[in-house]
Amino acid sequence: MNETKVSLNGAVIFFTLSDDSSYGLLEAGFTQIGMSRFIPEKNTAKAALKSSMVKTFGSRRTKIDPLEGKPGYAVTRVKGDMENNVRTLDYDVEFTAEIPTNSHWFPFHDPSTGQVIEPDGADECRKRFWEELQLVPSHKVSRALVNIIEGHLGGVRLRETGGIYWIPQDSMDAWDLLSVVVESAGSNSIYKMVTAIDNDSVRALCDALTRSVESEVASMNNDIMSGDLGKRALDSRREKADELRTKVKSYEKILGMTLDGLSAQCEETDAAAVAACLSTFGS
Repeated sequence: MNETKVSLNGAVIFFTLSDDSSYGLLEAGFTQIGMSRFIPEKNTAKAALKSSMVKTFGSRRTKIDPLEGKPGYAVTRVKGDMENNVRTLDYDVEFTAEIPTNSHWFPFHDPSTGQVIEPDGADECRKRFWEELQLVPSHKVSRALVNIIEGHLGGVRLRETGGIYWIPQDSMDAWDLLSVVVESAGSNSIYKMVTAIDNDSVRALCDALTRSVESEVASMNNDIMSGDLGKRALDSRREKADELRTKVKSYEKILGMTLDGLSAQCEETDAAAVAACLSTFGS
């Protein structure tokens, strides 16, 4: 892990992720460090088939396109020509493959005859398909990390669009363990810059926390006011409001300031959930 030490109050974290993370290593690692509920899902068969076909048959003059009306992909050869000083492109579908349902073996078909064929690289593509099924794409690993940062480690995103986060000092050991798991699972890099709290960082963290809490409170309020939630869903919104309230209290200690406005928003959401539950289901 790449680490720059500045002080000991918290850490700015960010990461770059690949599409080659091993599901088996992530599953074992997340379980070992007590974060099994955050284990990301592996590639779907659809994603695995497309990736294996791109890696096997893809080139500058080849496209891998989804089949119309069928769960699979076509390998299309793009041919260029010049006619009257105008460049034209012709698209020729060479063969297709559909997502297998009951096994990891799948045939390739000639689109004009429907017959089963074995193009060059067919076995290599099937091998890669099996390998891709055991991998986790980068966007799913990223989603898991963000859920851990914001929902488990008490962190906040420093940019509205994400990508850069801050975690408090008491979460850094857990993050270090998680970093080892993720970096060991694939070509991933996790970065941590230990930071000191000064006036600028207080303002940045306060703004980040405000955006995070207000966004989640607004979402929960919309859900509650819709009237479509059952008792279990309303109870989960109350639990989330309580988690947010606890998070606000922890940041009050970190920042050395009161955040009564955010706490009040969490209280109002909790009260709205209680009222909706009583109105719909009684006491």
